[in-house]
Amino acid sequence: MVQCDNGMKKQPSHSSTSWTIWTLIGSIIFYIIYFSWFTITRLEHLLAHYFDLGIMHQAVYNSYRALQTGDFSRMLEITNPEGSQQFIRMAIHGDIILALLSPFYFIFSGPQMLLFIQTVALAIGAWAVYRITILVFPEHVHKHILALVFGISYLLYTPMQRANIFDFHAVTLATPLLLFMYLYWIEKKFIPMIICVVLSLITKEQTALTIAFFALYIIAKNAIVNRGYVGITHFRFGKINKNWKKVILNQKFPFLLFLGCITWFILVMTVIIPQARGGSHFAISYYGDYGDNTTSVFIGMLKNPVSVIFTFFKNDPLRYVWFLMGPLCFFSFFAPLQLLIIIPEFAINMLSGSANMRNIIFHYTAVLQPFIFISTIYGARNLYLLLKRSKYNFVNIYGLNIIIGMLMVSTIFFSITKSPLPYSFEHDDSATSESPIAKNSLLYWMNELQDETIKISSTGKLGPYFSSRRYFYIFSSRYELADYVIIYKTELENDFRKEEYQKAYADLIKDTRFEKQYGDVDIEVYRKISLGVFSKI
Repeated sequence: MVQCDNGMKKQPSHSSTSWTIWTLIGSIIFYIIYFSWFTITRLEHLLAHYFDLGIMHQAVYNSYRALQTGDFSRMLEITNPEGSQQFIRMAIHGDIILALLSPFYFIFSGPQMLLFIQTVALAIGAWAVYRITILVFPEHVHKHILALVFGISYLLYTPMQRANIFDFHAVTLATPLLLFMYLYWIEKKFIPMIICVVLSLITKEQTALTIAFFALYIIAKNAIVNRGYVGITHFRFGKINKNWKKVILNQKFPFLLFLGCITWFILVMTVIIPQARGGSHFAISYYGDYGDNTTSVFIGMLKNPVSVIFTFFKNDPLRYVWFLMGPLCFFSFFAPLQLLIIIPEFAINMLSGSANMRNIIFHYTAVLQPFIFISTIYGARNLYLLLKRSKYNFVNIYGLNIIIGMLMVSTIFFSITKSPLPYSFEHDDSATSESPIAKNSLLYWMNELQDETIKISSTGKLGPYFSSRRYFYIFSSRYELADYVIIYKTELENDFRKEEYQKAYADLIKDTRFEKQYGDVDIEVYRKISLGVFSKI
């Protein structure tokens, strides 16, 4: 038996739960198949970009080559996307986990592998959602159905699906890692929990702040238990190892977790990234109204609370909350203690000068999603316990059914209106549309230039295909550093960097150091004349 949050015993029934488990597993498999196909086909249709799939791929590829050749100077090495020098990935973000993905490149060393890994990782998060629901919800004959609905709601969650199809970002892996971190905390499996903590910390630097707030949440829960507060927020630890229980109840564990996360965040932001970059974190400019480095931004916000509040509400928090929590029927607000864990990441997004960080089509929701779901699960539980106290028999008896129905309606509504799936009003048909480029010419030049010692510059949408090398330069005035320049001509007019492309292209076609090797409707290839050993290609 397992102790529930409300202290009740639950006895699992294999006959009543097996169909929900297998339905969830089938849904996870379907998600993996569909979104793996979708994201890889999207790449093949040149709808992925060097920012950020190509950058991530180069970091993982160079790490893979470091393992393969023993040249560990290549570990996490990339070419500066906005410069010409080589530096390590930590000059941009603290996503060290990319190095841990490099062994997968021994299976297949292309960006498709990253897209597949991301899809599988996100899909498996549904299992954590299912298990958390089972463990925190009061005993009820239909609780496994509710857990299944939550698991499917996770797979249909629009922000998660949008993050999945927007190229690859290491921070998206934080979504399942943080969910499993919480699950293992409930189950008192502390070694797997700490592993998830460590892996989450190295997906992106600010993840440390969210885990630090999770540690504060543990401290608050322990205080509630130790002081005997009982109610809909009551939590008991159940049977665990006595030594671990003593550590936790003395608040040593969450305090050390909090201290470790804050220390890691400070170390990454003030030492690791500045040393790798030769300056402050690039995203500090998003908060330039408050300071020009991590410390000054933090102090500036403390000194200007009115400005912070004004910025927060100017950036339309209600719209952001609508799309984040609407798919889950806003149940999160019934569990404020769990919801408060999202404060750091939510504030980072809301106060940023980059509007993209408040748009659910990108990856910036990845750290928010786990605790939005966790708070939603607790919120559904708390709402259920309130409904059980209703004086109306119908509400009292069918409270869980009402919650399941509300959750299903909200999930389906947002999936129909906002998801990228084929039936949605805002569906993404990039994987089913005709490829915009002749694949034969692209494959030919990929094969001709597969020697990784050749330095290449290309436009952004070709970047993921040609960044399997140590030196890669996004097409710009720095094209002269490359041995070959490859232009996808559509991007000269339609890319977000088109002005820079057009200027560089005008210089390229007049540059006598380069000669045109190939040209068709879609692609042009230029070779540096003084290519030396590669002149015969």
